[in-house]
Amino acid sequence: HPMKLDTSETFLTICTLKNPIQWDEQRKVQFVCLLNIRKGYTGDLNQVYQQLIDIIENKTMMQKLIECNLPEELIQLMCE
Repeated sequence: HPMKLDTSETFLTICTLKNPIQWDEQRKVQFVCLLNIRKGYTGDLNQVYQQLIDIIENKTMMQKLIECNLPEELIQLMCE
């Protein structure tokens, strides 16, 4: 997430990679998700966080997301 809330709407930016990249000294990643929260938002995002955690912890789902070729496929999987 950004350090400063400065967008006009709340949204996710997702990047899936065919080949893993080095994220830090110990981890490589193929799935990057950025949560952008609209400026002035004061609501509860716990449900969003929990849904993301559920997706990330599900190895089968993560593999399916990484294999998506179209944004529509990825969106459909994430909304299941």
